[in-house]
Amino acid sequence: MQDMKRKIRMSWKLCVIVGGEENPYQIAETALQEGAGLIQYRGKGKSGVVQLREASLLRNLTREYEADLVINDRPDIAMLSEADGVHLGAEDLPVPAARDLMGYCMIIGATAHSLEEARQAEKTGADYIGFGSVFATRSKNGVPVAGLETLGDVARTVSVPVIGIGGITPENIKGVFSNGAAGAAVLSSVSGSSDPGRAVRNILQNIVEISAMSGSSQMESK
Repeated sequence: MQDMKRKIRMSWKLCVIVGGEENPYQIAETALQEGAGLIQYRGKGKSGVVQLREASLLRNLTREYEADLVINDRPDIAMLSEADGVHLGAEDLPVPAARDLMGYCMIIGATAHSLEEARQAEKTGADYIGFGSVFATRSKNGVPVAGLETLGDVARTVSVPVIGIGGITPENIKGVFSNGAAGAAVLSSVSGSSDPGRAVRNILQNIVEISAMSGSSQMESK
């Protein structure tokens, strides 16, 4: 389990969410070319046949770039496409049930919108927490804004990696990492951009800068 957590921390600095587009493959390839380490496939509203086809294509693509693939909501699609894991929301299979189905070789993430939900997700065996909405977002209507302060509380409280999600842009992503997140997941700031490649580059540059600053601070404190 420690190796899995280390893998998440090292390679999942930026997660790009795709699936709502007619051609998620194109956005995913652009993101991977620019250095994203994780693609999350969210095929809501699409048939199982389409989801499996798109997930399988994305699996092949992420392998080419030595990146990871997580499937939203659907453990069956994750297993059939040979993805690295699944991300589960409140209305999906409970984490223990998914673990019984998928075993310990696949990563299972869980969504949390509060500190209590994050604690519960960790308690039930989630390998990482997708926490949000950190900022206001149009991608998910009705999801309350948790804010950076609560994100920081969650990151300090749980022992599994926390990935911030919701309204994250190149302009505000530094706050996500400075409050203890291990990674950040983005959707509209990349897929909705007129230049997705440039958006990914800007996000990654800001991640590099905040990581360098954090490293310097840690060295100074020793």
